[in-house]
Amino acid sequence: MASTQQFALEYLQNGRRSLETHLKNPSMVTAQLKHLNIVPEKVLRKVRSFKKRLSQTRVLLNEVTKRGEVASYELLKILYKNRHKTLPRTQSKLGPDLHQWISCFSFTEDPDLQSSPASDLGPCERYRKQLKMKATEVVQAKLDRSMNFLRDKWKSFTYIPLVLDTEKSDLSKIKCKGYKKAREKKLKTYIPRDKGKLSLDHLLKTNEKKILLVGKPGIGKTTVVEQLLRLWSENEHYEESYMFYFDEPAMRSISHSSEPSTLRSLLFDRYVSPEQGTEDEVLRDLENNSENVTVVFDGVIEEMSNTVLKDIMNKKILCDAKVLTTCRPEAEDCEFLTDWPSYRVEVKGFNDESIHAYFKWRLGTTEPKECSILNNLAVFSLCHVPMYAFIVTACISFNPSEADLHPCTITEMYVRIFRHCMKIHGDQNVEHLDKYIQDHKGNIRFLALSSYQAMLNKSVNLSGLDCKDNIQQAFLTFSAAKDLSASTTEFLSSSFLHNTMQEFWAALFLLMTPGNISDVLQKCRTEDGKYLKYVVCFLCGLMSSRLAELMNCVMHAEEIRVISYSYMEKIIDTFIHPSRDEDYDALVSSENLLFTCQCLFEHQSPEACASFLQKVNFEFNLSGEELDPQQCCAVSYVINQSECQVVCLYLDDCSISDRGLKLFLSSLGNIAHLSLDPIRQCQMWKAALHPDTQADFDTLLSRLLRLCDGKLHLSAVEGQNDQGVFQRTGEFQFLKQRGAETVELCLHLDRDTPHIDESLTKAILDSLPNINIIRFVDSGERSNSFEAWARSFQLDLLLLGALKQKETGQKCVDHLHRLLPVTNSDSTENKTTFALLLYQHVKSYEDSQGVTVLPKLVPVFHSVPLVWQISLADSRISALLDVLKVTGVKKPMEVGLSDDDTELGKLLVFLPFISQLRQVIKLYNCYHIFWTIHVKCL
Repeated sequence: MASTQQFALEYLQNGRRSLETHLKNPSMVTAQLKHLNIVPEKVLRKVRSFKKRLSQTRVLLNEVTKRGEVASYELLKILYKNRHKTLPRTQSKLGPDLHQWISCFSFTEDPDLQSSPASDLGPCERYRKQLKMKATEVVQAKLDRSMNFLRDKWKSFTYIPLVLDTEKSDLSKIKCKGYKKAREKKLKTYIPRDKGKLSLDHLLKTNEKKILLVGKPGIGKTTVVEQLLRLWSENEHYEESYMFYFDEPAMRSISHSSEPSTLRSLLFDRYVSPEQGTEDEVLRDLENNSENVTVVFDGVIEEMSNTVLKDIMNKKILCDAKVLTTCRPEAEDCEFLTDWPSYRVEVKGFNDESIHAYFKWRLGTTEPKECSILNNLAVFSLCHVPMYAFIVTACISFNPSEADLHPCTITEMYVRIFRHCMKIHGDQNVEHLDKYIQDHKGNIRFLALSSYQAMLNKSVNLSGLDCKDNIQQAFLTFSAAKDLSASTTEFLSSSFLHNTMQEFWAALFLLMTPGNISDVLQKCRTEDGKYLKYVVCFLCGLMSSRLAELMNCVMHAEEIRVISYSYMEKIIDTFIHPSRDEDYDALVSSENLLFTCQCLFEHQSPEACASFLQKVNFEFNLSGEELDPQQCCAVSYVINQSECQVVCLYLDDCSISDRGLKLFLSSLGNIAHLSLDPIRQCQMWKAALHPDTQADFDTLLSRLLRLCDGKLHLSAVEGQNDQGVFQRTGEFQFLKQRGAETVELCLHLDRDTPHIDESLTKAILDSLPNINIIRFVDSGERSNSFEAWARSFQLDLLLLGALKQKETGQKCVDHLHRLLPVTNSDSTENKTTFALLLYQHVKSYEDSQGVTVLPKLVPVFHSVPLVWQISLADSRISALLDVLKVTGVKKPMEVGLSDDDTELGKLLVFLPFISQLRQVIKLYNCYHIFWTIHVKCL
């Protein structure tokens, strides 16, 4: 049950959103309130005058809440007594369990209600119900904030799956004080190599007691945590467990404070308080059964001075509790988390399927026309970050007619959000919007200053603001709280919907006061101030000439141009040469290289990119890095600003998605050297050959062949999402038409027992004149099956080549004979084995299909092998004899022979097909064998 300190009116207001959507029979409830003289007859008539249930419910709730505490209390009693008629019970994504919600309210002065099943529960059980109700309210409040921020219609919460990766290795050696690495090497160690995707339920069920959830801003860390809350609150399997959630504003306010100083004050005063008189019993159960407790700290920062938080994370209290913390990648490198060995899970954001699912949900149609904007790879690369996907769909909903004129940089999206919010809250027409913004420039600057000061203090809570200010209302959310330690005086805390919006406003302040930019850049060079680099990225976007028209109402375009001219070079130097003590020509760390490219992408200036390219000597060494689509988009943009083919790009051993590689395809014309390991080459070719790739096919493949030294890498098995890749491979006739050199085809094994795709063999046979040699590449993970697989593929290919040659008359077998690696093998035994297997393979096909193709393969048997090698005790000896009869050509032979005289007769049968008996293995007397053969021949 809920705390007795929570009044009925407050409880009703907290649950109003769910009641508006899900309350049943509102007219019946109103009639009962009239019978109790809570509302007059005219209210009942007004409720019944509306046909829609939603409208009836809104009128009912408005009338009750304006009548105060007593009316609210009586309404809750009616809902509880008639809950089976008025409140739905559901555990689905359609809404919260309102039966659980109403049972959590404490009807303290009603004995008849206290005798209900809910009152029979013990204090710990009732407290767990309170926590579950709190979890439901947290998730609902987040959705309400986002929808209110956009003034959008209310939608039920829908969780779109995020990609989670982890590594199973023990990180204790990595995260210990005495084991320090350079940041670049440490981050490489953290890159998850186990690509098995995790489910959210796994995080609840795992036995790991310390879980670190890592991800960059907006990637979905909080979304994952909120879904965990939802799963926990709705799943009956967790009835015996407790879960406490502290969001980022709470973490910011608690981390640097000495209060709360005890576990009791943290859990009960700062989160949910049990019923009066039960605090000791609940706290005792929490401490004695801490294995049933989960504590979530959303937004752990670099510094933490609060002893209670430290004791929980270090297991000095609640020793067996599960502690889940979230942080950005840069916070992970702080001293506190470095000394905190944990089970590390990385949030990767949306995959392709999730992006499309999110757009369909947010835009409210099954096949939204606006989803066509995702064909723009720049926008698609942004949308793998859920926060940016949210903003892109918001920009579309503002003006669907301009869906194809969508922004492609993060800053431009935030500028459009800024203008839209000013338009809505100022109730302005578009033609008057710029003047309205100019008239309120002072208010805008004050909000930007508050955001900047909060950023310097590492806080998401803005102080000294007025919730009645129209400009602040447009962007901030205000929440009321009570100071439980001193008095009941209420105060307001304000924050942005997301911390990236706060960073945007801090950047806006720097643009309006450029004298502070140098100070921020200096702080970015330090460990303590490196988090400010995200503000700098937004600043680069705001200085873009592309946004001059949109920002002209805040600052004149000429002023922005002067600021950009003065500071853009300094920003580049800050991140590619962060220390003044370093050699100017020293190698740039890949982390700073990627971030600078993102700043340049936001700035959208070819001149700035040209300067940057010269500073890094036109070299991008990203080997071993994990690149998300947004970073690939930024790097590709910068490379495309090069005026000629002079850029060197190193992507060996990178973790990169197919979408990311597609972005690099657009830069091939500006790359002089491309370093890719075989696996990445295979991935790059798949992206280039995919039917969805929008590019000049001939030009694209010609460039890629040049950069790959004439080698074409393909996976031998076409995946479910790769339909059409092999068909495009068959279009290599353009090479012959242009007189280009033939290609070296490298086929990769990527399954233990692969089924060879027929479309691949057809593509190879169609392209034989353009192929120089066929090689097979082992990934190194399945070496035991690789040789057998490669041999099986060659057997199938030769058989299909013989069939095609029989049908068309083309010399497929001769071409294949020259291309396949079996002809270049140094092992005589392997060649003999292959020839025998080929014969058996073809004979089996002939017997089953009733056709004859063996004569077409005679050229292969003539040359493979040059010397026969076999033991007369081998079971395949009869197959060899059949092969010799088919070919009719004498060859040298190496014979394995034991001291069994019965094998001599077998040797005599082969004599007509032997040009030279080079070696007789295991002979005890060559002279004896010679005379035995001579006598038998006589």
